[in-house]
Amino acid sequence: AELKELDAAAKACGLELIPCIQTLAHLGGITRWPAYANITDTGDILLAEESRTYELIENMFRTCAECFSSRRINIGMDEAHMVGLGKYLDKHGFKDRFAILLKHLERVNEIALRYGFRPMMWSDMFFRLANEGAYYCKNGSIPKQVIEVVPENVELVYWDYYSTDEEHYSEMIRAHQQFRNKIVFAGLGLGAGLLRQTVSVSARQSVRCALAPTAGSMTCLSPVGRMTERNVPCLPPCLRCFAPPNMRAAISLRKKSLKNSAGSPA
Repeated sequence: AELKELDAAAKACGLELIPCIQTLAHLGGITRWPAYANITDTGDILLAEESRTYELIENMFRTCAECFSSRRINIGMDEAHMVGLGKYLDKHGFKDRFAILLKHLERVNEIALRYGFRPMMWSDMFFRLANEGAYYCKNGSIPKQVIEVVPENVELVYWDYYSTDEEHYSEMIRAHQQFRNKIVFAGLGLGAGLLRQTVSVSARQSVRCALAPTAGSMTCLSPVGRMTERNVPCLPPCLRCFAPPNMRAAISLRKKSLKNSAGSPA
């Protein structure tokens, strides 16, 4: 009920509330419970290629379809560092971990499409599995066999909120643009500020930007407007960035902003 209320309130303010779920890792909130032991690979990572895993994921999509009017969704899948090395290894033996990731992505993508969603996902695992766990692009190129197997309908979200090196952002944007997929950038104000300077190198492919707000504040959303002025399409922050109270505060600020704009002289 709360999610439907938030979605309706956001829609009334002209905002699109995009659900952000996890379909592989970062699921420690449920994998700590014995009921989920049979579908846990290791730690907070779901067991790929297990039928009950996809029953759980389908329930996630069903809930999002009922609660959100947006048909864009972030399916997560970031930082699954140990995928294939726990219960999966016991059941199937060692397999190429990139192949495990892709097969799982295909299953999740099928479910997303069945519910009418256009999925996006964090891009880091495609880089980490090729670069000994590091989120960067060695020699500035992505293997062709990797590019060709990533589902083209899945938008790749390059997230970065720690680097202060402008060239780092430029290299990573160029690396992402080698994929056939649409690219989204997600980061805090610092990264977005640097991106505003480097986005000119990315003219041949649209780079959209989603800025994560700081806790209890909307001030870091201001770079979005400036980026829009530079004709860089922007995404609103994903649901993951907001606890419900912060989302309500954001909607309240948006309402005040709309009211003030309406009352301002032309």
